[in-house]
Amino acid sequence: MTEENRLVQDLKDFYKEIKSLLLCSSAKKEDILLGLQGDIEEYIEHHPEAGIEDIKTKFGTAEVIANSYQFSIGETEVRQKIKKKKTFWCIGAAVIFILFVISVILIVIYYKKSTAELPVYYVITEEIIEGSIPEELLNDPNAVTK
Repeated sequence: MTEENRLVQDLKDFYKEIKSLLLCSSAKKEDILLGLQGDIEEYIEHHPEAGIEDIKTKFGTAEVIANSYQFSIGETEVRQKIKKKKTFWCIGAAVIFILFVISVILIVIYYKKSTAELPVYYVITEEIIEGSIPEELLNDPNAVTK
């Protein structure tokens, strides 16, 4: 991989990391990243030999950059983002719980249905007292004699 291709990949990873650290809307993240990309491209034009470490030294690590922009985003947008994530996870947990309950109900229904269809077997021994078992049970094909 050439140095230029390596720098492009490193920058993509760098932007992705910054994007993941920002707590704001996707549109706001894109605006922030576009501005940052423009500044970094301008820096690379003036310093063509610069690598990702030079860029991090000049502009800061992903955490430093995300934190500096986070202050400009504002508390309201951060709270909205956190609320959306919380709502998403609550809905996801509720859906999983409902699917679990439905699965348990279906298993119980299947079990009851499958056990209800099992044939009934009678064991007839030689010690049967004459007349103690009705004649229809003695002639039942499911009866097992011992």
